[in-house]
Amino acid sequence: MNKITTLKNGLRIITEVMPGAQSVFVGVWVKAGSANEKDSEWGISHFIEHMVFKGTEKRTAQQISEETDYVGGQANAFTSRDCTCYYSRTLPEHMELSFDILSDIYHNPRLLKKDIDLERGVIKEEIMMYEDCPEDLVQDRLLAAVYPDSAIGREIAGSLESVDGLNREKMVDYMNRYYTPDNTVITVCGRFDEKMAISLCEKYFSHRITAFSGNRVIVPRFESVDVRWEKDIEQAHLCLSYPTVKLGSDKESYTLSALSNIFGGSMSSRLFNKVREERGLCYSVYSYSSQTEVSGLFSIYTGLNANCLNAAEEVIHNEIARLLKDGITDYELTKGKEQLKAAILMDMENPSSRMSALGKDMLIYNSVKPIEEIVRDIDSVTKHDIEEAAHMVFEKRGARGVLLPIER
Repeated sequence: MNKITTLKNGLRIITEVMPGAQSVFVGVWVKAGSANEKDSEWGISHFIEHMVFKGTEKRTAQQISEETDYVGGQANAFTSRDCTCYYSRTLPEHMELSFDILSDIYHNPRLLKKDIDLERGVIKEEIMMYEDCPEDLVQDRLLAAVYPDSAIGREIAGSLESVDGLNREKMVDYMNRYYTPDNTVITVCGRFDEKMAISLCEKYFSHRITAFSGNRVIVPRFESVDVRWEKDIEQAHLCLSYPTVKLGSDKESYTLSALSNIFGGSMSSRLFNKVREERGLCYSVYSYSSQTEVSGLFSIYTGLNANCLNAAEEVIHNEIARLLKDGITDYELTKGKEQLKAAILMDMENPSSRMSALGKDMLIYNSVKPIEEIVRDIDSVTKHDIEEAAHMVFEKRGARGVLLPIER
């Protein structure tokens, strides 16, 4: 059972005690990700995520890591297109240390020029590391191609050129606009005393009273493109993406997820059986539905020998045509929904997963749906719903991106 508390300055707290857990996760969620960035700020959300760990007014970078390590804890962060999250995991008796450190890096980062210049090189290495992962690269490049006029299509870490243009002045300005109580959520999950957690939130996060003044994400325009790139790699990597609905109705989201489970989301899915098991054309093939507050995509990916690319695409499109013509079976309907329920319910056993789910729900919806309602919504999805969603997805003009080995 979770509890939602709002401080006087507008900061929202959601707590969920999990008696079977042995640790406690504290997460600080800021509704500021790469999709919020101006052209001149590309990569700044991610750069700030790195920089806050480089030292504060009362701690050096070494002290931040040493204090956490001393109690056997963990502290880390990540940036997405929607948000930035800073989190810490400790044993329950050290929960206040999590609040102390997270509050310190949130409120008081030094952002020194020498540290920024040093970390700029680290981030460039991270950007280049992504270039060595063609499975992610083809999907990121296609995303940029289908949303050419929107920050939502840009790589989260920025580009080698854009990070060169980021400095302390821009970071301070960005944090002043976005790192505000009314744009921040704190999640506490695991084994802990709920009253103490709320008291610690008030102690460490109630003093700032600034208000959000940043940019909200604009609905992007989808471009139906057919693009190809070459790279010094061994396999071809194909991604097909179709525009679909943005986040809104939970039932629509569950319907698209169930469709993905049936079509390409598991080892018993249609694509896996047809492309890999029956034809042996690839090792990896899958589909997935991804949604944000302003956009939605249904995507298909496969990596395979370039000589098998045409055959694999033919099978994929044949399976799409068969789905639209014949629909799904009762067995597939039940399996697709049970897979979805199991994934959600099993994640509820994990404090880290709960911290993430609760934080994202609070940022987007300002509420958390009870598990009974989630299960009810999933159970209410019908064959007609999924078949209608399939037509909604696949009857639109999609986009195609393929990353090919350089011809030698």
